[in-house]
Amino acid sequence: MGRVEQGRTEPFLCRCTDGATYVVKGRSAGRRGLASEVICAGLAQILGLPVPEPVIVHVPAELLEASDAVGLPLTDLGTGPAFGSLHVKAVEFTMAHRDLVSEEQRQAVAVFDWWICNEDRTLTPLGGNVNLLWAVPPIEGLVVIDHNLALESLDRAAFLTTHVFASDFLAVAADFVLRDAWRQRLQAAADEWDHIVSEVPPEWDFIDFEQTVPSNVDFTAMKERLDRCRAATFWDQA
Repeated sequence: MGRVEQGRTEPFLCRCTDGATYVVKGRSAGRRGLASEVICAGLAQILGLPVPEPVIVHVPAELLEASDAVGLPLTDLGTGPAFGSLHVKAVEFTMAHRDLVSEEQRQAVAVFDWWICNEDRTLTPLGGNVNLLWAVPPIEGLVVIDHNLALESLDRAAFLTTHVFASDFLAVAADFVLRDAWRQRLQAAADEWDHIVSEVPPEWDFIDFEQTVPSNVDFTAMKERLDRCRAATFWDQA
């Protein structure tokens, strides 16, 4: 159906065999980025964050061949399994939407991003790359998207100055009751690691279709990032 305007990876808008429309990321997101999307979407669902329904979409080779014929090359999408999220009718999130989000939801997004080491949710009066949407009526509200850059290193100073909900994270970090409640929630979600990572297609262990070049996605390092929530220093160190 075409490319999506939002997003650095320029995902594709695809109508799938179930009749629904999905925002689909494939080859251009990289194997690690795709794995991060699957893992973070699963964790977000456990925590009750408003993420679009995630799915694994199969892209047949025939689709790429047909797309070339009509002038819509899908090289960046590739073939085989790709990451899809249910398309939501929404507009880009702006500073004007910030106060429409409940304090509880702002805190949830901020703590989640700190946990998954996601710096890619920036918004200040000067602009940013917020990776949030605002769903339009009849279903209005916050939509959390794009986690392909998560589960790597986190710059604490940058997070606390540019994250759209940085002040809400600091409020949680300063409240021992909230901290304890969130640590329990995060640890419970982290305990689901084996189930969540099993949703990552085995084809993504390789870069090429022939499965001769390993992608070297470091799932151990990803898990170590998440297991920070079990340490007393979690709120102070990224």
